[in-house]
Amino acid sequence: MKIASVEVFKMTVPMRVKRRVTFHGGVMKVDEAKNVVVLIHSDNGITGVGSTSSQPLYLGMTQETIAEAAKYLAPLVIGENPCALERINNLMDWSLPGNEAAKCAIDLALHDLLGKAFDQPAYVLLGGKQRDDFITTISVNTDEPDVMAASAMECYDQGYRGLEVQLGVAAGSGFRKDVERVRMVRESVGWEVEIVADAHRNWTPKEAISALSSLEPFDIVVESPTSGGPVAMAEVRRETKVPIIADEDCHTVQHAVDIIRLQAADILCIKPIKAGGLTKARRIAVLAESFGLRCRVDGLPGESKLSNTASAHLVLTLRNPVGCGVAHFTRLGEDFVVEGGLSLAHGRVSLPDRPGLGVEVSGDALRRA
Repeated sequence: MKIASVEVFKMTVPMRVKRRVTFHGGVMKVDEAKNVVVLIHSDNGITGVGSTSSQPLYLGMTQETIAEAAKYLAPLVIGENPCALERINNLMDWSLPGNEAAKCAIDLALHDLLGKAFDQPAYVLLGGKQRDDFITTISVNTDEPDVMAASAMECYDQGYRGLEVQLGVAAGSGFRKDVERVRMVRESVGWEVEIVADAHRNWTPKEAISALSSLEPFDIVVESPTSGGPVAMAEVRRETKVPIIADEDCHTVQHAVDIIRLQAADILCIKPIKAGGLTKARRIAVLAESFGLRCRVDGLPGESKLSNTASAHLVLTLRNPVGCGVAHFTRLGEDFVVEGGLSLAHGRVSLPDRPGLGVEVSGDALRRA
């Protein structure tokens, strides 16, 4: 079996629920979902589908640059055996350093194609599942504490038992307002809900130490508490007890190595879109678990059901995942996935026993890049 051709499409749809995230001193607004979709066709008539989302502030790539990078990489994979995932990923890295979002769409399509070829779900290609389902988080936008508490309660009433609380300090208000946000959310939803408080590196190291000390009573984990890289995060971790997740500082295997070496985090946040796909995301997971760290698999605002489903395949293979988030697609106004994919019931995620990623897409919904 060989790869015969590659197609690249763009898909832009409005967000049903708009996102506002205080991010590195500014506000990241997500009003549209801008996805890039890749179809890989084999010479024996099998097609694999992958997708990726564009968030320039986070990934440094627009929808247009992701699509162009995917088209640039496409000739490299044509003629290759799709089973050679490591070789193909190495070829892409050699040809075009960085550009992990584009590589993600290609790698996801390869996993979909291989699963269909061998009549196995993608999680089998990743080592096999260790659980049948898991709790997913849903995001609560940055806002006034009482508004966030009300939004959290709405999510609770919808069945969610995992929340990602977006923190962000308004000018002059200090980190204490973020502590108040978490306090009111916890009091609103009770203690059975798993809470990830995402600070997006908005605190200085000293603020982070004070904030985490104040947050200890609320039984949470905190993601990306400070700027300054793994060294600063390690300082915060030494001085506090709240478990820390590394996200913005953990994109690649090399980043994971630095974080583990410096003992800068308790949990690594793995996003296939930033790692470059499932192949590299699995490498990070194996590395983390080998050193006793837990993993959080998450995505970005605007991701489709396809890419969220791919992430769910990875979660099922993990030893002890924490705070995973694969419900981003629920905020889209529409999706190009028309059948299959992950099932979401009462805040828990499961996957159908279908080959590949297990999704069907609408060709009519895609616009050729």
